Amino acid sequence: MKSKIFFICLMLAIGIGQVSAQKQTMNWKGQSYKAGDKVKITKRAGTFKPEDTGYSKEVDAGPGQVGKIIGGVNTDTDSEHSEKNTNFNVVEVQWKKQTWKEYNTGNEVELKSFKASIHLDYLEKVGK
Repeated sequence: MKSKIFFICLMLAIGIGQVSAQKQTMNWKGQSYKAGDKVKITKRAGTFKPEDTGYSKEVDAGPGQVGKIIGGVNTDTDSEHSEKNTNFNVVEVQWKKQTWKEYNTGNEVELKSFKASIHLDYLEKVGK
């Protein structure tokens, strides 16, 4: 019984639901992306919310912000097809600690690393 509980806890801890997405290569507009790729935002992509960042206000998802792709986000809500969908156009990114601008005020704020999703239209790969 203990080993069964340990196994379930281990699967939850490693995010078993994201494993297949993390191993995927995502193709978008002639560019391939995969987990581990460093990316930067190329044009304003809206805002990241406090529940994403841990900061009290929204921050602009603006050009120049950098992070690393964690995996694809399956936006297909049809459960019958969602496991088969490999055409990810939204990715989960681990945004590194960096300076962001508050939405509406433009005030600069240093935020710790956080995870948030973004559409591939707003990203480009950088470096290695």
